[in-house]
Amino acid sequence: MFRCTRVKIFTGYEDDIYALATFPDGERIATGSVDGTIRIRRFEDDREMNHLVERNTLYWQPWVRDAETGKVVAGPLDGHINAVFTLDISPDDERIATGSADRTIRIWRLEDGREMKKWVVKNGVRTLVILRDGKQVVSAEDDDLVIRCLDTFTWKQAGVPWIGHDRDITRLTHLILNPVGTLLASTSIDNTVRLWQIQTSTELALYEHSDNNVFSVAFSVDGRFIFSRLDEQILRWKIPEGLLAAASGDVLVEGPKTEANTFNCHSAHKLTHTLQLIYKLILN
Repeated sequence: MFRCTRVKIFTGYEDDIYALATFPDGERIATGSVDGTIRIRRFEDDREMNHLVERNTLYWQPWVRDAETGKVVAGPLDGHINAVFTLDISPDDERIATGSADRTIRIWRLEDGREMKKWVVKNGVRTLVILRDGKQVVSAEDDDLVIRCLDTFTWKQAGVPWIGHDRDITRLTHLILNPVGTLLASTSIDNTVRLWQIQTSTELALYEHSDNNVFSVAFSVDGRFIFSRLDEQILRWKIPEGLLAAASGDVLVEGPKTEANTFNCHSAHKLTHTLQLIYKLILN
């Protein structure tokens, strides 16, 4: 029986924290709070390295800042007319994609903040990611339980929608790529986390929660685990080696049940749930 111990507490905020990200060097963390601040802190000693205040910034005008100096690199990215729910930076660090409740996906040039392209969709854009080759944007909209790909050169939908989540539920909540860009994880208020093969747009696996919505998911740095947030708990799932191999196009067969390690962040006790990990047959 493992025990989960609290490693670090970050304090000093005046309101809820809604966003966080770790730096590629693994040594720093950036947080965004309703108190209007962006803070960059060092893991080793909890020292605050930068503190940016944006109390009066409109929430549909994204900014891009230098993480070291706090200097505005691009922005405000002026164009959206409603809340910006999601954004991602291209692998070449030259473009940024934003998705908004105004039913648009916009591509901006980081160098000068100029809007390069706008794509109008049917619903508000809840989440998006730019694929590693930079040629496609994968997104999910409100009231639409499919994942769609946008070709960033033709500005048309690429291929058919990715269908898998419960069509009676009205929202996908989060999309994220694994570190090498071969797998996509999606979460939904249909109580599931699903893994997709990027190359074939095929659903590989389903992680099913009992009766709770799933709002966010992340991959470990080495790509071997998935972490999903569930109420006041974080669930850690091991990705089977066979599934990782399938990201390269290998064939999968139906797999056994797997035990999810559920870490309760308040009691620091590990709970266990046996959930079914369903493999999908991938055709070559």
